[in-house]
Amino acid sequence: DTTGSVRLRKDSPQASDIHDDPKRRRLSDGAQKDHDGLVGQFAEWSLELCPGSDETLQLGRLSGGPSKPLHNARFGENALDSYRLETLATAERALADVGNGELDSQQRWCDVTVSSQHMAVTLDTHIHILSVDCAKQEAVISHDQRIQATALSSGSSFVAFGDTTGMLFIVHIKTRRPVFSQCIVAADSADAAGISALQFTVSGDEQREELVVASASGQAVRFSNIHLDLLDKAIAAGDMVVAAGIKAEIGVEFVQLRENGRLVHDGGITGLAAFHARDHSLVFVSGGGSASLSCWQRIHGASTNLADVVSLECSGSEYTKVRLSPDQRYVVALSVQGSLDVYERSTLTRVFRYADVDIADFGLALPPQPSSTDSSILVTAISNPIYSQSDGDDSDGDGGDDDSGEAHRKLLVVGLPGMEVLYSMDVSAWSWLAQDTRLAADAVDTIMFVEGSADDGTQRLFLRQLQETVPLERLDHFLRAGRFTEAQAFAESAGIPLTTVHRRRLEELLRPGNESFAALRTEDDAHRFVDQTLELARHVDAAFSVDLCLRLAVPTLDATRRLLAHAQQQAGDNPELTARVGETSQRLGTWSMIGDTEPFDWRGWSVFRAADLAACARAYAAQGDVARVSAIWRRHPNDTRLRDDVAGAVQGFPMDTDARALVAWLRAEVLPALATPQQWHGIAAWIEQRARVLEAKLQQPADALQLVALLDPATWPDGGALSADTNSLLTPQQLIDGSQAAARWAGGLAAELDNATQSCAFLRQQLRDVAHLRTAHGMTLTLDEYAQLSYSMVATELLDRVAAPELLEAAYFEHFEPYARRHGLDYAQLVRDYCLEVMGAAVDSAWEPRVLQLLTCLHASIGGKRAAGQDSLAQTSPRTAQVQTLSAVTLEAMRRSAIPWSDGVNTAAHRALTLLERYADTEEELARAQTEVREQLRLMRLRRMLQAHGLPDTRISDTRMAHTLLQWLARRPSADMRDVLQLADAYHHLSRTAAYVMRLQTLCETGTADDAAALLHFIDAEEPVAGRSYIPLEVARRTLCWVREALDSMTFGGDASRTEFRQLTAAAVAIVRTLDTLAVQREQDIESSELARLRKLVDAEGAALRTMWQLLADGNLM
Repeated sequence: DTTGSVRLRKDSPQASDIHDDPKRRRLSDGAQKDHDGLVGQFAEWSLELCPGSDETLQLGRLSGGPSKPLHNARFGENALDSYRLETLATAERALADVGNGELDSQQRWCDVTVSSQHMAVTLDTHIHILSVDCAKQEAVISHDQRIQATALSSGSSFVAFGDTTGMLFIVHIKTRRPVFSQCIVAADSADAAGISALQFTVSGDEQREELVVASASGQAVRFSNIHLDLLDKAIAAGDMVVAAGIKAEIGVEFVQLRENGRLVHDGGITGLAAFHARDHSLVFVSGGGSASLSCWQRIHGASTNLADVVSLECSGSEYTKVRLSPDQRYVVALSVQGSLDVYERSTLTRVFRYADVDIADFGLALPPQPSSTDSSILVTAISNPIYSQSDGDDSDGDGGDDDSGEAHRKLLVVGLPGMEVLYSMDVSAWSWLAQDTRLAADAVDTIMFVEGSADDGTQRLFLRQLQETVPLERLDHFLRAGRFTEAQAFAESAGIPLTTVHRRRLEELLRPGNESFAALRTEDDAHRFVDQTLELARHVDAAFSVDLCLRLAVPTLDATRRLLAHAQQQAGDNPELTARVGETSQRLGTWSMIGDTEPFDWRGWSVFRAADLAACARAYAAQGDVARVSAIWRRHPNDTRLRDDVAGAVQGFPMDTDARALVAWLRAEVLPALATPQQWHGIAAWIEQRARVLEAKLQQPADALQLVALLDPATWPDGGALSADTNSLLTPQQLIDGSQAAARWAGGLAAELDNATQSCAFLRQQLRDVAHLRTAHGMTLTLDEYAQLSYSMVATELLDRVAAPELLEAAYFEHFEPYARRHGLDYAQLVRDYCLEVMGAAVDSAWEPRVLQLLTCLHASIGGKRAAGQDSLAQTSPRTAQVQTLSAVTLEAMRRSAIPWSDGVNTAAHRALTLLERYADTEEELARAQTEVREQLRLMRLRRMLQAHGLPDTRISDTRMAHTLLQWLARRPSADMRDVLQLADAYHHLSRTAAYVMRLQTLCETGTADDAAALLHFIDAEEPVAGRSYIPLEVARRTLCWVREALDSMTFGGDASRTEFRQLTAAAVAIVRTLDTLAVQREQDIESSELARLRKLVDAEGAALRTMWQLLADGNLM
């Protein structure tokens, strides 16, 4: 339901604003109320719309001028100008006890306000909201008081009105909800005239509006900062929170129209007009009393104050209406005597006075451009009543003083500043102008007014619209309405030739939006329509007939072909017309292939017939329809736009297009037919981009590879020749014959193709690698991800993606090493870098399982025990760099290993040493690597030994502590002699002999003769006889010397001394006896001179020791 009724009652407790103050009254829908007390003897008005009711008027020009103010003139040969007078709506009501003569013609029965989308018709207590074309009534707003002033917002979303009691209401038209109410006149005011004028104006930012309201009591209210567009959307969406926020932003200013406590217009307010600038605004108020016109100014951020005033003495009369000129430069005021005064806006200085006119109402407009009139402003006016005694009185507008006859008024169009009356028309005595508040962009060249009559006890109103029209436009109006008889009669009266009538009737068929063809339901209806059209076409020229047949769209294919056949016949030998017919026939064939054949899509054909084929190809490409695009491409080889724009069409195919069909079409038809380097560049760029997207988003590297392969001419068909298969997607042969192909290649197209091919070569290789990674190695990478990685990074990722160390062997030999060999990478170096990265990122020894497993795999690859894809291969010759890399990783692992190290680290170290020993003799670098591994292994063992003896934090690099450490370790009874020797071997300034001596001295001090003898046997076995030096002899000699010195320095003072003497002597005896035994055992191994020294030492020390032992036994040690 597009119409509705809202009933507004001032005493209803419903639908009030949230925050009511005592001066505001609530609005709501309510039951119908008896209006007898409000309108006295009058009944209520009934309004009815009158669509299609019009007539033609012939109005003569006045003032002898040729100007045509309401239309762009195209015909000047007629002495009379043709006007179209439409009756848009009628209203009537019954008269009870009042005769026709008692009705006052000065009293307005109706007010009409027009905005961009709506028209508000105010009848007593009702407002009828109509669409601007009066096609429908959208709402009826009813009130319980007489409505005195009405205004529509600039966006036509809201209507504001005020009544005789001073209440202001604002209603949302679309939802028919009252959204605002405010009492403008104070409750204690004695004035009962209510609201005199109100107006919506657009503020400076052109987004917010202001509502200015004036009451007869001398008070104005300015509602500013109203965002009506947002408020309209919020109310329509039911968002009351946003609506309340917008309403809260509205500023309200009460302006007392007084100066020094006295009313400026003490005779009442009759009208207002508002003006907005960037930094200030003006409100012009007209009225009676001591001042006729006043100007009220508000500077941004301040209040409204009186800026200027035109006193009654200056103006000479009161003003009943005030308006701003369309260019906002002038203020035009209407006096009670019917004259017009024009004031300059900024200074309020009168610049013109037109005292010779006698008008009751007026409106202002700009003349249309171009225009033959010299006027800068057009005034549409309704004159004061003109009384005449008979129908024969002149109609020049001078009524005389006798008002005893019948009265009428004149509707005038006057040009300013010359006050040239351009047109006039007699209207009823009860006639008023509609207030048109449309902006210049929405205004039309029409005059809207209300004309009334009173007879037979009935009051009638006619809402009329007067629009100037030239005869041919009036003829077109009849034709568009299907009123052919009236059209022919009008043509005869206007002297229009019959051929022109036929032509205009045929042109009406071609008018956009003509839906007369939709009524042709059957094939017979279509053919009858074609018969009638062709009959009319026989009366027009051949060029127009051809154009008509080509442009008409009828609902069947056979009827369309009949029109084309007639067009071909009419074209005759005219080459231009023949070419147009041929092109249209070609397009019809294309449409029959790509359009809906059952039923024939005549609306689509009417668009396709004149459409840009390049745009059509783009549209179908955007839908992913390869078949339709290829059909257009094949059937229109001579369309230059289509050929030049093929790259744009191809680029429009969406991602879900069938890649195989698209590639087949491009390879077979498009690529061989490209003729310019620019086309190649566009296609090649698209191929590269689409290939990347196919791979990245749709995970289709195979389709991407097919696209990239298009740039290889070897994949194209030979010469682009037509296939015997009529359904194949091939280009006509004439487009790519030998001469054209040679010219293209000679013109540099071959070089452009080479460049495009080379630019995509790397992309093609990348796509192959991505596909190979997926199929052979199970690694899914997008093209963008792969482009950011190097071969080395991908190979490393093949190892890093394996979480469990025990699975690294399979990943190494099945994926990592084959990929590295495929791309010529040094897999040993990659393993080294990866192992170093793992060891650097790991905590403690968490790296060991992963690194040791990779060392095992690398050793197997270098040693040839296992290669990619096979369990066993023949021995291969490892490269020096690979062996060196293995030793480097092993060495780093040994350095990072904790003490004690694991069996895996130990195995890796010995395996590396074994591999190095095979090649150390021939490669100097490998020999150095072998030395480094051995040295690291020796240091690791030393640390392990020291940790076992409780010295984990010993700084073995401090050589100054080495001798002390050796003494400490050698004198520890629990320390194994091999540990002592290991420490001695770790430092170049320490000797094994010194270590033996320290240990043997310790054994002598403790008196463990057996251990001393065992140590000498250990030294004999550990230190082979080398030349003239026999280590056990040297160790024993130094120890025996130390024993003698100890005995010589000994003081005997008790049992302890005797015990010490006994222990030293017993150990020394054991040493001598052991030397004597070794001399016999090593007699053949030791040189004679060394053997003689040994025996001499045994004899000498033995005799001395026997003497000392005897003294000990006799108790005479002193």
